[in-house]
Amino acid sequence: MEQEEIKLEGGDNLEGIAEMNGILYICNSYSVDENYTYTYNRDILTYDTKKHQQGQTLQSVVNPNYLCTIGDHLFVLGFGDYAAEPYQIAEIDTQTGKSTPIAEGSKMGIWKGELVFCQSQTDWSTNTTSNEFYTYNPENKKTTPVDTSKWPSELSNTAIYAIQGDSQNDDLYIATTDY
Repeated sequence: MEQEEIKLEGGDNLEGIAEMNGILYICNSYSVDENYTYTYNRDILTYDTKKHQQGQTLQSVVNPNYLCTIGDHLFVLGFGDYAAEPYQIAEIDTQTGKSTPIAEGSKMGIWKGELVFCQSQTDWSTNTTSNEFYTYNPENKKTTPVDTSKWPSELSNTAIYAIQGDSQNDDLYIATTDY
């Protein structure tokens, strides 16, 4: 394996990264100035690994943090601006650059060939969290609630840190946290 250092122009706070068809997609989430004023970006930077050059910057959800791919489908999860813009999941058409919102969601991963995501809502006055889990099929564009009736009950009200399926056996792994 070779190691290559890549310098990207316009990268303030780089987060998630995904590769598809020789192109790297990198989330550029936000910038902070000397007065600690945050500017939340919508930028997905691109880098062509064959040409070894930076490509166009795509625009998507506010404060993009995570990326994942299913075939030729690129998904992005943005953390919003923590006030007016919620956490959001979108699909980016890498040919046209168009970003299409799918749903509000706070964590996402791949499971059984579909996007799996959790939408968490926390009432900060009581510190009570409630979670709902969904799958999204990129071929038919349908969102389906996940039947969680046989899951551990604490997953319905615990902070979800990560969610990801195992491509070898269709198991789903969910990491929780105490914040």
